[in-house]
Amino acid sequence: MDFSGQHFDIEFANIAAEENCVTPTIELVFERLSRAIPTQTEQDYIVVNLNVQLSIKRNEYSIIKIGYGKPRSLQQTWSLKPPGRSDIIFGISLDNYTLSQIEKIR
Repeated sequence: MDFSGQHFDIEFANIAAEENCVTPTIELVFERLSRAIPTQTEQDYIVVNLNVQLSIKRNEYSIIKIGYGKPRSLQQTWSLKPPGRSDIIFGISLDNYTLSQIEKIR
């Protein structure tokens, strides 16, 4: 993704169960790598309101939305200074009903 003279790569890195939560919660971890486009100057970016939607592919024609994930922090600074990378972690809480529906699909 290119934005205002910068190039951002965001890749899925890991999934884990979040501990010490009342409701079942999973963590989706993405790795961000940023670099300036050669003709542009390096500049840090402040990113707000990141969200991720979690969906399950039921079959070739049907996708079911499960919920939305929110990042741990409301605001992040994406720096281009070496190494220019960071993790973006989203937490998705799943209630018992949602988990039972996922199990039916599985």
